[in-house]
Amino acid sequence: MSRRRAHSRHGTARDVSRLVPIDDDPIEALIRRSKRQRRRGDQRAAVVLLQRACSMDEWRARTFTLLGALLSEVGRCDEAERAFLHARWLRQRAGEMSRAEVTMRLVDRVRASRAVP
Repeated sequence: MSRRRAHSRHGTARDVSRLVPIDDDPIEALIRRSKRQRRRGDQRAAVVLLQRACSMDEWRARTFTLLGALLSEVGRCDEAERAFLHARWLRQRAGEMSRAEVTMRLVDRVRASRAVP
């Protein structure tokens, strides 16, 4: 009986694997760190982490899209537009036309927000 209690109290090795994420991909690790900084309110650190992720893998459209969204939220519209345009170009090269169209709508939204005084 006491063994059962001890076992349930301490858990198993499988329980630990669910708690600790495995960082196979350094880009995804940077994206997670950026999201954490953003939740804490440190927008500058979040932008820097996403920029580092973009420079480490220049062929990943998702990272450039996330960077563009964060930059537009911070008010850096020119840089956001460049990030979105690069993401759109990457999506077009990959044959993801529907995602490229959505990314272009994000570019249009940034341009419209910049035009409004």
